[in-house]
Amino acid sequence: MPRWAARGEILSIGTEAGVFISDAFVNAPARDTHLRRDTTNNAWEPAAMTIAHSAGRKVCRRQVRWIDRAAVVAEENGVNAEFWLPLVTVGATLMLVLTGLLNFSVFVRQLRSSRELLETARWQLENARQQPEIQLFQRAMSETSDHLPLLIQRPYLRPYFYDNKAWREGDPATADEVKLMAELLLDNLASAIIHSAAFPQYPIRSVEQTIRFHLRNSPALRDFLMEAFDRFQLAGLALLRLKNDSKEQTEADLRQLMSACGTDDAEKARRARLLKHLQTTSHPEPVELARYSLERKRKLSLEGGGAAS
Repeated sequence: MPRWAARGEILSIGTEAGVFISDAFVNAPARDTHLRRDTTNNAWEPAAMTIAHSAGRKVCRRQVRWIDRAAVVAEENGVNAEFWLPLVTVGATLMLVLTGLLNFSVFVRQLRSSRELLETARWQLENARQQPEIQLFQRAMSETSDHLPLLIQRPYLRPYFYDNKAWREGDPATADEVKLMAELLLDNLASAIIHSAAFPQYPIRSVEQTIRFHLRNSPALRDFLMEAFDRFQLAGLALLRLKNDSKEQTEADLRQLMSACGTDDAEKARRARLLKHLQTTSHPEPVELARYSLERKRKLSLEGGGAAS
């Protein structure tokens, strides 16, 4: 309700209140002394009316003042509401934006953590994939260096495997020591060749030179290879190829081995087959010769297993 309408209503109420009070003073007995002395002079009614109108005006003024204060408060509250409402809206919007940024930062951290986990998993997978190759490299190094501790303990054996020295009577080393050392070293070298044929990741190129060096600088190794050739079913042909400079020299060794078989027909047939393969193959590299023997051995094992089953 507007302020002027409220004031008009209050003034009308005050007038009615003044009339009501004047009627009350006229009809009621007087109690005040200053009113009794005016009774004989017919002054009661004007005095009552004066008091009534005065009371009505007081009531009106009080109500008007109350309306004014209420209106001022209402206006102030209205101004405050109109002032604070946009601020509250902006604050709420900022809070929503801040919450979104916090959520985004959490998402970025989770994404970074997931990326790190993926990198770790990829590294572990790559490490697991390279682990066999690492083991093969370690095996290659150990197979070509296992004899070194023995040479450190018995340094007098070194010339028989590094300086192309043949054993003679009266040497510090005995014939058995030289032969045992040759057997140990040749077994390790044969194992390295077999691994190179079975696993392409095996560092055969670095091992080949070591095997070639020892076979060409150790009469003890060459003699043991020729004497115990039947013990090297898979790596024997490759060792012969590394022992010699040419393919023809390897063929001559195989013929000599065939003649040395005696009455062992199976071993003689095996050596003849190796000679034929060496003559007909287009890849006379040592690792290919070892792979040929390994694949044939696997094929015979599968055929034997199938026949048995």
